[in-house]
Amino acid sequence: MTQPPPPHHGYPPPPYLPAYVRPPMSPSDERTWAMLSHLAPFAGSFLAFPVVGPLVVYLVYRDRSPFVRRHAAAALNFQIVLLIVFAVGVALAVPLTLLTLGIGLFVALPLLLFVAIAAVVLQIQGAVAAYRGHDFQYPLTPGFVS
Repeated sequence: MTQPPPPHHGYPPPPYLPAYVRPPMSPSDERTWAMLSHLAPFAGSFLAFPVVGPLVVYLVYRDRSPFVRRHAAAALNFQIVLLIVFAVGVALAVPLTLLTLGIGLFVALPLLLFVAIAAVVLQIQGAVAAYRGHDFQYPLTPGFVS
């Protein structure tokens, strides 16, 4: 029978531990990664994939910290909802614009712009809440990922 490994006392885990045995995260690291899960879509939007950032944080840290898991899942759910809203908005705006000879663009564009501005504000609020160590739930966002 094998003996359990000795405690690490703040040092990185020794190489003989299996990959799935990870030391718990410090509260500072938890807050940092939870905050980054809300801010990662800004970097991802330059590459046209804002969903990727929260997804990576969720997949990497979901088993190490319930706090990071909640924040990354909330950010990922919000990005999925935004993706659906923008896809539906564009799918409705194009025919509306064509049918009304361009007048529909003056209705659809401000609505999509409002959604984009609201998304930025909510993501910043989520990042601030995570940095302070508080939970944050985006409004009108179902739980696709939990």
